[in-house]
This record gives sequence, structure tokens and C-alpha cells, in this order.
Amino acid sequence: MIFWSKMNFDEISQTISQIYTNNLKFFEINYPHIYRQIKEFELQNIENWYIDFIDGRFELCDKFGNTQYNCDPFFDANFRASNINSAPSFCMIKNSLYTSGVTKYYDCINAFEFVNEFIEEPNFQILYKQNSFSKFIFIGTLLGAHLNDIHRVLNSKCYMIIEPNLEIFRLSMFICDYSELSSSKIFFCVGDQDFDASIHSFLEYNFEDNNFIKFELASESEGYLIEKLNLEILNFNQMSFPFSEYLMHVKRGVEYFVDRKLKILKMNSQYKILENYPVLFLGAGPSLAASVEWIYMNQDKFLIVCASAALKRLELLGIIPDIVIVIDAQKKQVARQFEVSPKMYRDSVVLASACIDSDVLNLVEKSKLFLLPSSLEVFEETAALTGITVGDIGIKILLTLGVKKLFILGIDAAIKPDGKTHDGMHASSRKINTSIKKQFHEEINYDNFVFEVDGNLIPKVPSTILYKNLSDAINVTIQEFKNIEIFNLSRFGAKFDGTKPLSFEEFEKKSHRHIDDKYSIVSVIEYELSKIAKTSLSETDVKLVMLEVDFSKKILDFVNNGKFEYEQLKNLIMDNNYFIISQIILNYFRLIGPYFQMLHNHYLLKEQLNKILTQYIDSYSPVLSSNSSSF
Repeated sequence: MIFWSKMNFDEISQTISQIYTNNLKFFEINYPHIYRQIKEFELQNIENWYIDFIDGRFELCDKFGNTQYNCDPFFDANFRASNINSAPSFCMIKNSLYTSGVTKYYDCINAFEFVNEFIEEPNFQILYKQNSFSKFIFIGTLLGAHLNDIHRVLNSKCYMIIEPNLEIFRLSMFICDYSELSSSKIFFCVGDQDFDASIHSFLEYNFEDNNFIKFELASESEGYLIEKLNLEILNFNQMSFPFSEYLMHVKRGVEYFVDRKLKILKMNSQYKILENYPVLFLGAGPSLAASVEWIYMNQDKFLIVCASAALKRLELLGIIPDIVIVIDAQKKQVARQFEVSPKMYRDSVVLASACIDSDVLNLVEKSKLFLLPSSLEVFEETAALTGITVGDIGIKILLTLGVKKLFILGIDAAIKPDGKTHDGMHASSRKINTSIKKQFHEEINYDNFVFEVDGNLIPKVPSTILYKNLSDAINVTIQEFKNIEIFNLSRFGAKFDGTKPLSFEEFEKKSHRHIDDKYSIVSVIEYELSKIAKTSLSETDVKLVMLEVDFSKKILDFVNNGKFEYEQLKNLIMDNNYFIISQIILNYFRLIGPYFQMLHNHYLLKEQLNKILTQYIDSYSPVLSSNSSSF
């Protein structure tokens, strides 16, 4: 320990200069991006902050003379370290069983049931209450004196150091010896580094340790970062799209394409099928109900494409869509969406995800039905159609099929001010209490965490994690396409990059031609879609299936033969992450890993892996049986 008060000014100056030089070398070798940031900043000769030495102690001051500590930083550091065990934490695991609010599939594995099996283990509640952790986040650094003291107490496996002010971080390099933390894994988010990407990397590293993540807030001025962190941590929630969804996509996709001989679209290229028509794409967000009369009055000015969840609302005024898009894999919910007169979709082209329920498929005439590839490229040339909801996936489909002028309505990615999440006729419509205080230290609450985002036609709108992901996905999709116009008509919706907000009044100011004989146009679209549809397995498809099955059996043997080790299997999977099954098991580990890390129940892990691998291998039975003569 250095006793600063007993040193003269020259000794102090020399000591802190040496600490800074050592830090600079440390960053140059281990974190070159931090080193470059610091060196580039120094060339700018900016001084909004400085270190002062007052009454035998250091102080962080801004250019107006305002101080941050008002006490000895090392006394402050000792106090923080002494009380660190009571520091707050982000909770990333559940303490209670999934009993409601989850979708149960009767023909596939359900991820929530696997989580429940760990929660039901006898020792789980005891270990949960201990609130043990391996990851720690420093939110803000000030002069960094407390970082070393807290590390000496915790010696955590992994640290995340966040300091949005590069100048303050640089000043901390005169006081904090960052190399002392190097016995642990360190992640930095300094200055203008990508916050979301940095937090994702931190969470992805040793994701088994993502149970409780404690944090230390340097000062109230960084308090806003707590909500940003909470958003990213909630966003990492593996139950939002768990491994079981991918398993189901493979199982149903193979069955529909190989056994039922249904057509699946090749979405690996961009087409011109819809380039000559303005398209109105309707989702079932809160804006739909308030707009249905306007849609009725203007329906002949567009080709109308709707999410299946919008059918009931459109039926009220007899608005028949030209194309219906169905993405959701749930049975009861989607079946209710089709509880309308058959004329609402009988003559429409239906684009349905390859993972939708088989009973829903039976409602649609086979000649009008085209399967869409799922989030995995199970078959050659189909590509992977990843996404969050029918909103972003639908936009990507339409732009891929060549739409140049797209109007979107009811793709809100937001909730109404009263908390309403969807159009009132949507099966999932509910109200969220927007006044509930956000509690980061409680178990994850993916669905009800509410925050504000920029609005489309109004300044701010309330949103949720799901809708934030939807907005992000739409923004990424739009960037992939050029020479397109997208107009956002949603009254209660969020703002999307690359779209133009457009009110009904502004729309009416311009003339729009009517589209005649939509029936013939839909017939042409159906014909053109048939030309880009995959109808049979290729030799490459069969070979890839064989490789997947062989590797899956190899994993199955590894799990069941000898003493099973989690880390060895994880390494095997990561070394072969180009297999679909590897991606599925990695997602399983991301979900179950934090629970397993607490309990180390290899028997339960082995049992669940057997179920996953068995279902995955069995999913390919139609391919193997239809091509058995080839092997």
C-alpha cells in the first residue's frame, strides 16, 4: 500500500506517472484497442477533467472545479470493498417454476420443462439464496481506487469495466493498477465503444456463470447505465427463443417437406416478383384497430399482405388480404387466428413458416401454400429466415420478393400508453402495468420490463424487450436492401431506421392509382412463387443430413459412455460449431448452464441431452428412410 500523505509532491508525481506508464504498456500488450483510444485522445489536448491533490488526498475535478469524491478516494475504496458483499446484482435465473405464460408443444421438447427440472432439485433453493457469483461489473471508474480493493476481496473470475467518459478512464490509469486485475478475465467498454456488443461478449464468455452478476456503481452520474445493462441482460434471456424452438423447426420442417411434399421457398436470392406493386403490410399491433376503416377505404391502392393475427380485425369490414403470412408455431393461438370465414384466405397466397402446427397447415389449400425456411438452413438453397416476430420476418420476406414501395401498419414494436400490447382481437393481447418499478435484482422479467423509445408519429412510446429486439431486427433488415421506400403508418408505433413516418393525412395529399383485377395478380404471384420453390431433396441435402446424424450419434456416445464431463462436451461442440446440432446444444447450454453450474447435476444434464439428441436424430428419419437405398 502507498501512503500518499507521507510523500512530497515530486514523489507523488513520479509515482502516479509510473502507474500510468505501466498501465499504458499493459493495455498496449493486452488491450490494444484501449491503448489506441488513449493515444488518440491525448493528441486532441482536451482537458475537461483533472486530478487535484488537496489536503493530502486525490480529487477528481471537472474544469469548473466541481469535485466527485469530497473524501479520500482510498478511504472510499476501502469502504466500498468492506461492504461489497451487500452490493446489488442482476439476477439471470428463475427461482420459481414455469407454470403459466409459456407455450407448450405436445410433439416436441419444451425448454421450460428442462429448466423446471433443475429448479425442482432439492438443493437449488438453498444455493439460490446464497446468491453466489463469478462475474462482476464496475459501472464507472472515477479514479479507479476502488477497483483494486474490491478485486482483492472478491477475486472474481470475470470483470466488466464500463466508463463512458474516456478522459475520466485515462485519469484512472494514474491511480488504479489495471494489471492487478489481470488474474481474472477483463472486458472493457470505454468511451464510445459499442455498449451492446461489449455486454454481449461479457455475457457470452463462460455463460454458465450468468446466474447472479453483482455490480458497483461509481457515482450517481452513471446510474442511467443500470437500465441499459438491465436491457442487455434481459435481452440475453435464452427463454425468449430457446433451443427447443430450433429442434422443433428441424422436426416439422423435415416432416412437411419430405413426408408431405410441400413446397418451400428458396430465400437465398432477391427476386422481382412484387416489384411493380405498392404493398401494405398489416400486423396486429395496437395501431391496427384504430386504422381499420382507413384500410377499408384505401384497400384498392395496395396489394394487401397481413399477418394471420390480423385476419379477424380485417374480417369486420370484409377486407380480404392478397397474401397471408403465418410464422407462429403455436397450435391453439394460430388456429384461433384462422377462426374466420374461409373466404378471408381461400384465394390468398399463404406463406407459412416451416415450423407451424400441422393442424393449421390443413386449413390452407395446398396449391396456395408455400413454406418459408425457418431460423436454420435445414435444406440447401432455402437460406435461414431468422427473426423475432412476424413483423420483422414479414418485412424481410416482402423485400426479398422484390417490393420497392412498402407501407407498414400495425408493426408497432411498442405498446399503447395504457399498456395494451396488441390489437384487441389478437389472442395474445394483454395489458402491462407500465407503472411497475423496474427491479433488476429480482428474477428476470422478460415480458413486463417497460421503457421508452422514439416513436413513429409521436415523440416517445413505451416498449418492451421483445419489441426492442423487433425494432433492432427491422433496422438490420432494412439496411440489407437498396432502392426501396418504406413508409411507417403506425400511430402508436416505434420509429425504425430507414423508414419514413407517414400519417393518413399526409398519405391522402398525394394521388395513388387503384390496382385492378387483384385476383389475376395473385394468380401470377402464385405462379412466380412456384418457380422459386424447392420441391425435392438434393444430393447435397441428403449428404448433409448424414453428416448431421453421424455427428449427433458421436455426441450421444460421448454422453453415454464413460464419465461424462460438461466442459469436454462443450469444447467438442464448439470445435464443431458448423453443425446444426452443435448450435442447438450450445443454446441449450446457454439456458441450462447457469443452473447446472450451481448444482453440478451431471445425471440430469445427461438425461436432458439424451432427449435432445434422440429427438434430433429421429427428426431426420423421413430423409434416411426415403434414401436408404443410397447408403
